[in-house]
Amino acid sequence: WALAGAAVVATLVYYAYTDLHRRGVAAIEGATAAQQRAADSLRAVLERDSTDLAATIAYADILYDTANWAQAARHYERALARDSGRVQALVDLGVCWYNQGAAARAERLFQLALRREPGHAVALFNLGIVREGAGDDPAALDFFRRSLDAGASGAVARSAAERAQAILQRTGQAPRRPAAGGRP
Repeated sequence: WALAGAAVVATLVYYAYTDLHRRGVAAIEGATAAQQRAADSLRAVLERDSTDLAATIAYADILYDTANWAQAARHYERALARDSGRVQALVDLGVCWYNQGAAARAERLFQLALRREPGHAVALFNLGIVREGAGDDPAALDFFRRSLDAGASGAVARSAAERAQAILQRTGQAPRRPAAGGRP
């Protein structure tokens, strides 16, 4: 009976797998079950209406959250082709490109985001990351400070403060007295 049960399970798995691939629905690498369900739902929406901007961005966000940078970038670019004013999508697209080794392209996207929304704390933080990676400590420090001044919160604020502090230590500079926002 165990052998018969195993054969039935194997058959069901085979048909489920081939059905998914026949429909072009593949699992998202690194996705949790909840993310996969959301992605499947968003794919269904996009199959009905490929111009659904909110669904395109939400799907790109899942790909971003699971570090599927190239796929996320394609969907952010598709969304931005329809609405180039989506600042957060510009920033997230920049992160995708940076994580694929295209720092100059990422930097241009972060700068574009800042032209549209000058106080975007995450774009400022990411410019700090790019400049720090390029060995430009003074510019990186400036961007990290500006990010904090712009109201960065949570992990972005902690990382900006830590990176600013590391630059100050690395360059032998004395930290400034923390302002009300705790900026180094």
